[in-house]
Amino acid sequence: MENNKPIAAGKSSIELVESDKVFDAIAPRPGQKFLDLACGFGKYSLEIAERVGPDGEVYALDLWPEGLEYLREQAAVRGLEQIEAMRVDMTGELPFPDRSLNACLIATTLHDLSKDQQRSVLNEVARTLQDGGELNIIEFKKIDVGPGPPVEVRMEEEEVDALVTSHGFEKIGRADVGDYHYLTRYRKRA
Repeated sequence: MENNKPIAAGKSSIELVESDKVFDAIAPRPGQKFLDLACGFGKYSLEIAERVGPDGEVYALDLWPEGLEYLREQAAVRGLEQIEAMRVDMTGELPFPDRSLNACLIATTLHDLSKDQQRSVLNEVARTLQDGGELNIIEFKKIDVGPGPPVEVRMEEEEVDALVTSHGFEKIGRADVGDYHYLTRYRKRA
C-alpha cells in the first residue's frame, strides 16, 4: 500500500502552523458546509467540524484510505457526526452539486499538483462554492529553510493569487500562520 500513497500522505501542516491564527482567519461558522480537499488524517477537518457544529457539514476528501479511516475513527470518538470522509481524487469532478458549499480549505497541496491539475481543482471548487463562498489556501513560504518541499516546488503568494483570481475569485485576506506558511483567502465573485 505504501507505493499507492499520495505524495504527502501521513503529513499534516497543522503541526507546523499556528492553528489559532488559521482558524481565526478562516472562521468556520455554525451551519456551514465546508470542504477540506486533500485532508490526509483530517486534523483540519476535525477542528472545522467543532466550529460548524452539528448543523454544519464537513466534507473531507482524500485518496489515502488509511488517513480517511483515521479521520472516521477520530470523528466517532469526538461525536462529530457532521464529518463525511470520502475517497475522492480532487483533480477530477467533485461529488457536489453546483453552488452547494460555503467554504473550502486546501492546505499545503497546490504545490504538489501540475498546472493542469491546479486549474481543474480550482474550476471544481469554483463550481461547487456558492456565490460569496470562501476559498482558503495554506502554502509553504518560498524560502529555503524549514520543513516542506524543495524551494523550487513552493509557490509564491503572488503566484497563488494569480492562479486563484483567474478562476472567478477575489482576494479578501492573507495571514502569516507560522514561520514557514502563509494563508490566503478568497471569495467567489457572483
